[in-house]
Amino acid sequence: MKSVRAWDRSANATLWAKWTNKVTFGKNGGTGGDDYVTCTKGQPMPKRTMPTKSGYTFAGYWTTVNSGGVKYYNADGTSAHTWDKSGSVTLWAKWEKAVSVKVTLGKNGGTGGDDYVTATYGAAMPTPRTAPKKPGWTFGGYWDTLACDAKGNPKGKQYYNAKMESVRSWDKAAAGTLWAKWTVRVTLGKNGGTGGDDYVTVIYGQPFPTRTMPKKSGYAFGGYWVSSSSKTGQCYNADGTGTSTMKWTTGGTPTVWALWTKVESCVEPHGAAAGAQATDTALPAGLYSGVLADGSGSFLLMLDEPVDGFGRTAYLYVVSEVGNLEAECTAEESDGLLFLATEDGEVFIFDPCSGELSR
Repeated sequence: MKSVRAWDRSANATLWAKWTNKVTFGKNGGTGGDDYVTCTKGQPMPKRTMPTKSGYTFAGYWTTVNSGGVKYYNADGTSAHTWDKSGSVTLWAKWEKAVSVKVTLGKNGGTGGDDYVTATYGAAMPTPRTAPKKPGWTFGGYWDTLACDAKGNPKGKQYYNAKMESVRSWDKAAAGTLWAKWTVRVTLGKNGGTGGDDYVTVIYGQPFPTRTMPKKSGYAFGGYWVSSSSKTGQCYNADGTGTSTMKWTTGGTPTVWALWTKVESCVEPHGAAAGAQATDTALPAGLYSGVLADGSGSFLLMLDEPVDGFGRTAYLYVVSEVGNLEAECTAEESDGLLFLATEDGEVFIFDPCSGELSR
């Protein structure tokens, strides 16, 4: 009986004894999950991880070994009863024979292979089974959903691998459908650009995953498109994110193409290499947009006309992984570059030849 806290009440009060018990989990042939739990008398059972048993559905923990008695845990590991016992106690797992269900194998444009399997809850997926085929595509197993995040990582769960081996026990209470995953390697044709990724692996019927885009001096990048010479079938935005409207369905050895737009306002820097024409032409007023030089985001720049004796004013909007910015800036040109200074003293450099903004 050592003190663990100074008295912090201003009036008379009652303190209550806390009684706990270690309760053992008898798994009745099951595996996994917690082996025991410490319970407090008069309180709900603490949430715990429950066991599994192939071919059976878990129906909670009870006071008697052959089912029946008082139920203290639900199947999901939540409390079904407040703790009201003392001494050494064992709770016993209750198992119910799992029902087998028909699981349809959605081939997602493929042909051949099995059309369905009969799966049992808690048991591995039935094997051997035959995989479908789809010319020009690579089979990646069966999944409960093919949706991916922006980087191309699957959100769903895989049940069969490419060899039609079980990689997960059936864990759904009812019949359902699994979907074939097909992938293809798409080459990123840079059309004279450099840097960025050279190819991307795309899932059939899904948008393109985020990738690093190329650069081209004197041009603004306009994304990747199906056509190499026109705006037909846009796959990527300029910031490297896949467009929401393009769901890829072309197999084989496809290529998508970078679209470049000449930056007409490009001013060659002073001291350029032989043959380059230096000029003092002021950068035209107007709206400029592009990506940050470090690839962390994009920007929008509104440049005003020069005012005699007052210089130039610009309005800068930056969306970046490290934080967004909205600021009025003073603008000065030097050697073909536009220097933008915010009221807080931060300086940005806009290169009209590359269309990039750097800090």
